[in-house]
Amino acid sequence: MTKPNLQQQAAAVARASANLHGHIDHLRERVNHRDPRKRRPPHELDMAEAWYPALLAAANTMAFMLKHEAKIREMIEAEK
Repeated sequence: MTKPNLQQQAAAVARASANLHGHIDHLRERVNHRDPRKRRPPHELDMAEAWYPALLAAANTMAFMLKHEAKIREMIEAEK
């Protein structure tokens, strides 16, 4: 198996961030659902909401790195 390139990694983190955002929306609807069989415990929402800011920041960082990949590589080579 080959190592994913930067573009693939950035896309994966962005996709995970979007998926978690959708999951949070779904949990918000389910925490106070009137049907007890469909209700989710509040700690699941709390946990997902706690993870989201870090994952969003990682997605933004990966997007920045992808946009400036050539300059970053130049700077790394200059340090050697």
